[in-house]
Amino acid sequence: MLRKSAGVLIAFLCLSTFAHADKKDRDWKTGKVLDTESASFRTYGGSTTQGRINPDGTYSSSTTPATWNHKKYVFVIEGDEYIYVVSHVLSWRWSKEAQVTINGPIKYAVEKKNFYLLDENNREFKMKIEKKILKEKKNP
Repeated sequence: MLRKSAGVLIAFLCLSTFAHADKKDRDWKTGKVLDTESASFRTYGGSTTQGRINPDGTYSSSTTPATWNHKKYVFVIEGDEYIYVVSHVLSWRWSKEAQVTINGPIKYAVEKKNFYLLDENNREFKMKIEKKILKEKKNP
């Protein structure tokens, strides 16, 4: 039993290390949240069938489509060189949304095609870059 508990503890420590490994030192920059919006949508796939035996011994069933609720958040972030339009989809009821304030400062990092955002609670979110707009340079 002790050996099994030790194995579970080691596995948990390894998994938690990997979970936090993604929150590595990134090239964090400070930007500004220009806008945010959200939209809910539902996806369908497969079906669920409920069968039952009736009191007279016959069989009956009902089939309902399987559905999943999602919420897509879109953020417009002003960075040093670019304005980023990024999105994040929440598909699970226990998923957390990023807490940001419009016109408030935000920490972000861009690595290849990934956009990372630190929200006001210092939680890291990996987002999809929808659009990247080069800012106009101001003449002195």
